[in-house]
Amino acid sequence: MGLLRELAGRKVYLDTNIFIYTVEEALPWATQTVEVFRAIDRGELFAATSDLSLAEALVKPFALGNRAAIAAYLGIFQT
Repeated sequence: MGLLRELAGRKVYLDTNIFIYTVEEALPWATQTVEVFRAIDRGELFAATSDLSLAEALVKPFALGNRAAIAAYLGIFQT
């Protein structure tokens, strides 16, 4: 991904949508957001987000009682 190369070594802010696209596997965006998280895991990109992003991401899973999605969001935010 060319943009990831341009951002290499930088710190970026991740808004709620990148987490939702990834956890919910929302195509076509999920294929790109997964690459962002892989770059973070490899130490090529540094990221920050806020507690508000977690709260926003959990609204729908809590409303639906979707425990698997809740666990997925908590897992991604804790790492």
